[in-house]
Amino acid sequence: MAKNGKRILFIQHASAMGGSAYSLLLLMRGLRKRGFNPEVALVRPTTELCSLYENVGFPIYKAPQIEIFAHTTGGWARIDSWKSIYQLWRTFYGWRVSQQATLRLINSTKPDIIHLNSVVLLPTAIALLRNKIPFVW
Repeated sequence: MAKNGKRILFIQHASAMGGSAYSLLLLMRGLRKRGFNPEVALVRPTTELCSLYENVGFPIYKAPQIEIFAHTTGGWARIDSWKSIYQLWRTFYGWRVSQQATLRLINSTKPDIIHLNSVVLLPTAIALLRNKIPFVW
C-alpha cells in the first residue's frame, strides 16, 4: 500500500491512444509501486483513454472544459479581418473558461501534487501560477 499517500493529479491533454497516453500510464504505475496515489484528469476523455487508466485501477476525472493551446492549428491571418478578431476573442475567452475549469477541478480533487503532461496545457499553467498553486510541468 502507499507509503506516503501523496496524491498526484496528472492532467492529460491527449485524446488518442498514443505515446503520451502510454508513457503516462507507465509513469503512474511506477509511482504507485513507490507509494504514491496517481490519478488522471482527461481533457479529451475518450472511451479508450478512460478504459486504459480505469482498467488498471487509476481514478479518472473527465475535464473537457479545460482547453489546450493547440500549437498545430496556427496559421496566417489578417489582423484587420473580423474573422481573425473573432478567433482571437474566442481563444482568449476559451482560456478564461479553461482556467476556471482548472481551478474547479483542483478544488474538487485536492491533490498534493499536480502534473501537467504537455506544454499545450498553457491555460492551465497560467491559472495555477496566478493562484500560487504549485505544479510540475
